[in-house]
Amino acid sequence: MPFKPGFSGNPHGRPPKGKSLTEIIDRKLPKEEFAERLIGIALGKIDAPPLVAASCMRMILSYVDGLPVRKEELEKRVEVVVRYVEEPRYPDAIDITPRQVESGTGRTSD
Repeated sequence: MPFKPGFSGNPHGRPPKGKSLTEIIDRKLPKEEFAERLIGIALGKIDAPPLVAASCMRMILSYVDGLPVRKEELEKRVEVVVRYVEEPRYPDAIDITPRQVESGTGRTSD
């Protein structure tokens, strides 16, 4: 059925999406309560393994002041060259040119 000029091909619009993960988490664990738990773990008021406490501290720092950044001045100008190397699609046919592939005359190594 062809579209008529001047009329939408989708008159009812895009169907609504499901709820986002952020909306679900926000409803189940409000931001203030989440922050209090993070701080409690980081300060040792809530029992947690040391790695979890360190992760909480890192998360708090990243949202408050931003993570620490180490800046260094370079003494001389440095040129960085990035070379992109594509993996061959047909590893057995590395020595075949595109023209040989098209014509079917190329040899593959066995």
